[in-house]
Amino acid sequence: MVFRDYVQFLAHPRIASKAFTLSQKVGLFSFVVVISLFANIFFYSWVLNYLYQLGLVDYAQSDILFNSHSLWDTLLLMPLLTELVYRLHLVPKRRNIMISVTLFILYILPRLFYKIPLLIAHQRWLWAIIICSYVLYLILSSRINGAIARCWNRHFGVVFYGLAILFNLLYFFNYSITLKGWLFIPVMFAPEVIHSLNCGYIRMRLGFIWGVVLRILVLVVFFVSALL
Repeated sequence: MVFRDYVQFLAHPRIASKAFTLSQKVGLFSFVVVISLFANIFFYSWVLNYLYQLGLVDYAQSDILFNSHSLWDTLLLMPLLTELVYRLHLVPKRRNIMISVTLFILYILPRLFYKIPLLIAHQRWLWAIIICSYVLYLILSSRINGAIARCWNRHFGVVFYGLAILFNLLYFFNYSITLKGWLFIPVMFAPEVIHSLNCGYIRMRLGFIWGVVLRILVLVVFFVSALL
């Protein structure tokens, strides 16, 4: 049942909720955890390490979204903010959309712009654009949120997959990739997209908190394995 629901949802993503018993929720969650861990372990332990040894890929100095030296920020704050921005709005209620858009404009967008050298020299203009964008959003929030909700309801499959891929493109800034390394882009980011789709699936089937727990659990496993 778990595997069938997983495949059916990814084949035809939908907003409609479905009731699960506690045992079904635990089984579904455990199944997705295994898939996410396998995809990420395969990626980080084998693929990325192999490309790094070949000199095709290197790590950037900081993360595009979160640059923190705090363990608690990495294991708790990062997963929470990631899910708030990326997947809270997948259930297109006005409050959810407002929170996701606000965090994207005021937190993610500045960090994205600061990775572009041409924009670093124009910080005043950059912040003026960001603030004006947010003020404009607040003024037109009712119309914008309504338009987003209608789009999400009509084209949820496109939105679900499109945003999973689009948001993962931000992680390109975390790597320095040689010209030959670009040939391996699909292989490099496939596990990230798979994990993102899994988080989206859990968010839609079990709820927002379950999605946050999934992301935290995967990070904790990687952190512990790195210490061993």
